Amino acid sequence: MKVKLFFFLLCAIIISACCGNEESEIISDNDKVLVEENEAIRQLIANVDNIAQPYVHHDIDTRSWRSFWRRIGRLFYNDACGYAWGMRKGLSWQLSLGCGAAASIFTAIAAKDANVYMTAERVTYQDATEAGILGNAHNQVVCAVAQENVQDLEADVELVIEANDKAANSATATATTRTDVGYVEPGGEAISREIQEEFNFAQMMAKVADLDEANEKAKTLIANTNYCDDLDLLKEYVSNIVEIGDKTQIRLFTRDLENNIDSAGLSLERASILKSMIAISENSYLLWRVEAK
Repeated sequence: MKVKLFFFLLCAIIISACCGNEESEIISDNDKVLVEENEAIRQLIANVDNIAQPYVHHDIDTRSWRSFWRRIGRLFYNDACGYAWGMRKGLSWQLSLGCGAAASIFTAIAAKDANVYMTAERVTYQDATEAGILGNAHNQVVCAVAQENVQDLEADVELVIEANDKAANSATATATTRTDVGYVEPGGEAISREIQEEFNFAQMMAKVADLDEANEKAKTLIANTNYCDDLDLLKEYVSNIVEIGDKTQIRLFTRDLENNIDSAGLSLERASILKSMIAISENSYLLWRVEAK
């Protein structure tokens, strides 16, 4: 009896060890892919300025001008960052898009150093892509929620709920019900956990002082720190579009950067989210008109 018991225990230990090794191998493979992708994105980051250089055609280089646009750059960063934050938390694209729109509006409301006006302008794409459609939808959602006097709005939970509602019914929406995307009526008894988390995120990002601080704050909030390089790439993109300052040249630069993303050897899912972040940011740049106070 003791011999049989010893035999069964030995088999259990061997099986457990084999399963553990197999799991370790799977984790190692996943980690290897992330390491390779992050290295590819870091190479992109290092090359963004070179990609942008042919599209910079102005001579404005004063410290005050750079300082102002470094601060305002957070406006074009926070919305794309909000979308990425939602996607990396596993939220639906509707909630992620709504979070980006809410972060954009909250940041505009909080911009005490500038007058912020909203336009209805969006990027005009030659070919409809998933990223471009999301970028256009971002502006559509913000316009539907904020309308004209954005800085007169109150940055509250109801605004986040409305942004998610508009995102669920945006041009890209399928037959998804509002309940499916976490929608809760403003007069409901409780706010869903997702909506509350979106509100907290948008509120925290609206308080940052400039583009660099926004990027550092976002990296502490993203669900998976393996994707912090994505945020660094977004920061470099925003930094360059405010430097370029011309929407036609920004469109050319963005297409060039997208081509570099496509050829970087990333997974389709990661490349898609990166291009969607950039598309939202480019559309945001067209959406907002900013004047120094």
